[in-house]
Parts: sequence; structure tokens; C-alpha cells
Amino acid sequence: LPTVMVMEELPAPRETHVLLRGTYNMPGEKVEPGVPEELLGASAGGRLYVFAGLAPGWKPQGMVYEYDPASNTWTKKKPMPLASHHLALTEYNGRIYLFGGFVLPSQPGWQPIDNAWEYDPATDKWGWLKARMPTPRDSGVAAAYNGKIYVLGGQEITAINNSVSRAVEAYDPAANEWTVLPNMQLARHGIGGGVIGNRLHIVGRSEEHTSELQSRETISYAV
Repeated sequence: LPTVMVMEELPAPRETHVLLRGTYNMPGEKVEPGVPEELLGASAGGRLYVFAGLAPGWKPQGMVYEYDPASNTWTKKKPMPLASHHLALTEYNGRIYLFGGFVLPSQPGWQPIDNAWEYDPATDKWGWLKARMPTPRDSGVAAAYNGKIYVLGGQEITAINNSVSRAVEAYDPAANEWTVLPNMQLARHGIGGGVIGNRLHIVGRSEEHTSELQSRETISYAV
């Protein structure tokens, strides 16, 4: 005889745990409700700082948390002055610098921004950099070297435009000014990178607005 399956909510939600790779019958750490996606991290002063986050509906949260590995504890910090996501960030001289990103506009699409921020973990204070990033974009990579912070790549997604950037721009914290440098050969977003020696190495790329990694190649940029 035909049967009908009826589904209903449980009296109480099941616990959710981190899945340990290769250990499927032993749940890992419990995941509490409200844990967001699309987080960014940077270390300073022996601690890890986590920024941004997206709530359901892809609404930027602007959260900031500090993790102390010595005590294995998390501390909530002052939120970002402007809730945004997919920023480029790096540590320089004990402070964390965040560049660009997206905010949620009133029209379809994302609104790329050119904002630049300085966060001081020691005082838990934010500073807005008057020198805005020359090219509004998100999903780029930032790295500090020899007194300057370099921001490479990224993308712009709006209701009428979807472009990936080849931009390379350097910020001088001492002078509070930007320098526009020669573009990368290939447009990239969703990339990682870091400085080794006197070269900034860029890993991976996506040349379109897609989550698929289109290349495993690594390029380097002289700084």
C-alpha cells in the first residue's frame, strides 16, 4: 500500500558538532547557535582576532572576537564601525588594518566599498583612515612589508556589474596615503598570499564570480 511520510519538528533541536575528519563516530566540539559564516582572522600580540561574519540572509554582522590560546578563551570586542564582509586584512606594528569589502545595499547585489580601518587590539579601539582605498573592492589580499601595506586583487559585484580586479595599491600608515602600482597580469579574487623575502606571493585565483578555484598556480609580486 502507498505510504505517506510525515515530518515534524523535534521537541528540542539536536546538538550540532564539528565533524572530525576520519572520525565520524566521535563528534568534535559543540557548535552553538548563531555561529556565522565568512569569518576573517589575523594575529597580533600572541592572540587571534576574528572579524566580520554573515548572518542568515547574508547580512554582515561586523563582529569582533579575541582568542587567547594561553587560556583557551574567547572575548567579545567592540564591533566593526561599519558591518561589512570579505575584507582584506593584515597586521602591522601590533595593529590590524582592514580594507574594502562589501555592505548590503538596498538594491540587488553587493555594494563594494573603499573604506580603510585601523583596529588597535591593545585598547580595543577603531580608527577610520581618511585616506580611502583608491579602488573599491572585496575579496582581495593584504600584506605588510617594509613600512607599507599592499592590497592586491578583489572584485566588484553590483546590480549591473561583476568584475574581477587586477589592482595593486600600497598604503603607507606613516603618511596616511596610497600609491597606485602596476596591475597584476591576471585579475584575481578570493586569493591568499604573504611576503617571503622581498616578494609577495599570491596563491590561487578565481577570474570570475565563482566559488570554484580556477588555478593552482602561484605568482609573486616584487615589493
